[in-house]
Amino acid sequence: MLCRLPLCLLILAVIWQCASYTDETAEVRQNFYKGDFQLALEKLEKSPLKDSSRNLLLFQLEKAMIFDRLGDRQQSRKLLIAADRQVDKLYTTSILNTASSFLINDSTQDYGGEDYEKVAIHTMLALSFLQDKSLEEAGVEARKINLILDKITKEYAQKFNGYREDALALYLSALIHEAQREDDDAIIDYQKALTTFAHPHYRQFYLGAVPDHLVRALYLLAGKNQRSELKEQLKETYPDIVKTAEEGLKAGLTSQIVSIHEIGHIAIKRANDFVIPLGGQIIRLSFPYIAYNERYSFGTTGLDLEGEGFFPGRNLAYLSAIAHFALEERRGRMILKSAARLIAKAALTNKAYDAFGPLGGIAANVASAVTETADTRGWTLLPDAFSVSRAWLKPGKHRMKLMSEGRLDKVEMVETSAGKIAIFRSY
Repeated sequence: MLCRLPLCLLILAVIWQCASYTDETAEVRQNFYKGDFQLALEKLEKSPLKDSSRNLLLFQLEKAMIFDRLGDRQQSRKLLIAADRQVDKLYTTSILNTASSFLINDSTQDYGGEDYEKVAIHTMLALSFLQDKSLEEAGVEARKINLILDKITKEYAQKFNGYREDALALYLSALIHEAQREDDDAIIDYQKALTTFAHPHYRQFYLGAVPDHLVRALYLLAGKNQRSELKEQLKETYPDIVKTAEEGLKAGLTSQIVSIHEIGHIAIKRANDFVIPLGGQIIRLSFPYIAYNERYSFGTTGLDLEGEGFFPGRNLAYLSAIAHFALEERRGRMILKSAARLIAKAALTNKAYDAFGPLGGIAANVASAVTETADTRGWTLLPDAFSVSRAWLKPGKHRMKLMSEGRLDKVEMVETSAGKIAIFRSY
């Protein structure tokens, strides 16, 4: 017999009153987006997140981003390092948490982070160190990026068909190695980044074509280190970019300026709910989803160098797309787990009907539906995208303007030297 209308309305009313992680942190995001980082910090400290042990990782990550934007990079890095340790600690899920997530919902587990969030911890650390011109420390984080990517790849033990590599992270690693004049390591990571960017399945994770400055940097390093075979491969595949690189060499463009732009705000997880009457009960299905704009285009972003021209930013990572597809890849496993959990809850509800009568059964059914909520937790203060601008110039003084999304971020004089890379961060 189908459930009566009053029961349906009761269950829906209770469901609508339940706050999700997205709701609980809304004020934090609103103030962060407006640039009121101090108020965002105050709201975070007053939010339920602070005292929730299962959300410790998220509290550390969100707080780290706020401190970064406040200019307190030392405190931000401490929190990111602590978050990385928390990820390692939660790698092996406890039996208690697994059991509770099976009987109640996934959000009862300690949040251990999505794959892209685990990588992003080290990406943000590397960028923080780069902003302070600490190449050695940034290099350490770059090596950790590669280690965690290897770990993720081995864990899945599948043919590459999704987020198993992070091309931005590999590019950063190569850039840092090049800046430290570790050419062999730089060539290895540039090649890995290029292979990843060019892979058909990876095209959904960034906007535009394979970054031309990646190819140019790799070609120039190959020439410098007598890698003739690699040079020929690049020349055959990317003739126009190689031609530009050769012309730059002849013109004496031997110094570089690189700017890394953090743009927008990552799309957040939301719940997609379905409530249906079935076999005398109300069954609720709830799954997290992340919407993103496939045709998203960023405003003017890049390096404006007086007398040299404008060097546009090339998008290297579209985090909202990465987050969307990473979540979709897990959907099959989530559905299987939800189905098993709903069968168990339905059996408990039937037992409540038998043991306590209609009122007991209704109470059990309400509890079952209300607790079947999607886990919408995630690192919500990450940027939406990363773009990189790169210019090869003659050594000397250059007046630089950094543009991000049509906004003038900074203006300063930069003195470049032959063979050196000046790296800047913009957000």
